[in-house]
Amino acid sequence: SSSADGIRRAKLARLALAAAVVCLGLGLGLGLPSERRPSGSCPASISGGLSGVLGWTYFAAWSASFYPQAIQNYVRRSVVGLSFDFA
Repeated sequence: SSSADGIRRAKLARLALAAAVVCLGLGLGLGLPSERRPSGSCPASISGGLSGVLGWTYFAAWSASFYPQAIQNYVRRSVVGLSFDFA
């Protein structure tokens, strides 16, 4: 049925968005240079890398949390229900 297909597509879209957020966080966290650590400080380097990955993943997830409202407004061609606190 079409409603089951719609539900499946919505779940797939959410999964794709979650995967994109994680990939973006990993890419930025591992790809961007972090501050230099003295040599021989492996645990600090691991924690610095982990901190970068988690920070960028959080930033990507926070940014993506604003997209559904904008997409919904575009599809409806209306700003009814738009919260100006988040605009």
